[in-house]
Parts: sequence; C-alpha cells; structure tokens
Amino acid sequence: QLFESVSHTLSAVEDFQKLQEAKEVLTDEKKRKNYDLWLRSQIVIPFSEWRALSDSVKTSMHWAARTKKEPMLEAAKDPDPVTLEENPSEPSLPSSDHWHHRFRWAGEAPSGLLQKFRNYEI
Repeated sequence: QLFESVSHTLSAVEDFQKLQEAKEVLTDEKKRKNYDLWLRSQIVIPFSEWRALSDSVKTSMHWAARTKKEPMLEAAKDPDPVTLEENPSEPSLPSSDHWHHRFRWAGEAPSGLLQKFRNYEI
C-alpha cells in the first residue's frame, strides 16, 4: 500500500509539472508563438525537443508550417440556361470555348498520402 501511495504522489507531481509548463508556455507571448509554430508544422517530435532546436533549424523548417490554403483556380460558372434556350435551332456541336468554360478541377481534397508527399513527410 505504501508503494501505491508513493507512485500516486509521483504521478501527481509529474502532472503538476506538466500543467505548470503548459501554463508558462501559453501565458508567455514568445513561448506561445513558438508553440503555435510547432503545432502548425505537425512535425513528429515532442514540443520539448523542438524547443531545444536552434532558431536556424526552425527557420529552415518554414515550409512545414501549414497556412490557410487558397484555391489555385476559380470554379467555372455553368452556362446560362436562358441563352441556351434562345437559339434551339442552332447546331448542338460544342465549341472549344464551351469546353473551356465547362472544365473544372476536381474539388476533392487530396489524399493523405499526397498531403504527406507535398509536406516532405515521405
């Protein structure tokens, strides 16, 4: 029973130390900025190890930080159905301009494997 009490006390001390460290990181502006950088990078090393790296190493990992993605192309608008109905006697052969307006990139999100490749994780 004494062993259980000691291990419970050690666990409580470790938990308190983790909470104390988290409070220090989140309340200090500079430490919080570093934490946010590490979190966005999704690098698979603990924050404590990442924090120990030199600033030059962190700077070289700027590519790993995720930012909000902007679409590369705007979605093409569908042709106006009113103008299509105005000339029903015209031949229905699509022009090259028609295909240009109808073409759209796939709106699906990239696969996990593709994301890892783009982020130099594989």
